[in-house]
Amino acid sequence: MSNNLKIPDFDANLIVSEAENIAKFHAGMFWNDSVKTVLSVCCNSPELFPYLKVCNSRLDYITKWLNKYFGGYNNRASKRTSKKIGTVSDKIIDTIISARLPTLSTDGINHIKYAHRLSMSAENILGLLLEEYLADKLSFYGWYCAWGETINKVDFCTKKGELLQVKNRSNSENSSSSSVRKGTVIRK
Repeated sequence: MSNNLKIPDFDANLIVSEAENIAKFHAGMFWNDSVKTVLSVCCNSPELFPYLKVCNSRLDYITKWLNKYFGGYNNRASKRTSKKIGTVSDKIIDTIISARLPTLSTDGINHIKYAHRLSMSAENILGLLLEEYLADKLSFYGWYCAWGETINKVDFCTKKGELLQVKNRSNSENSSSSSVRKGTVIRK
């Protein structure tokens, strides 16, 4: 996708100055090195900008980008209450578990399925807490968090344009996230 489809009237200098003005005067937003660095990295490599639905002007895109950034920052794991697990497993899961554990009751199968969903949710929360912890510790070294997925497939960046994708365990990476870095400068 070409950059022009992402940001109408692309002008890196105007994007940064307009974003600063919006952030300074919008409730729930602020302007600091973190926001400026993440936005500037995208401006220097426009392919890193996320695709945002229906942006008719540069100001519209910037506003939506800032809303993503601050939505991620203001709703980080330590500042929100998780929702109840809403996923429902496929009925075939009962059959598969029953085949492996034929003496297990329906209640036992339901406990296994619930515990699995709870564990997966806990792993996701752990990853978010790790990202938040790193954001707090790494900013001292010039690494800033791309809150709200404001840089495609990147968790942290520096003013020099260095990019980092963080995983909380070696086996938490799936093939789609590893393929994102192939042929790029994104480090893991």
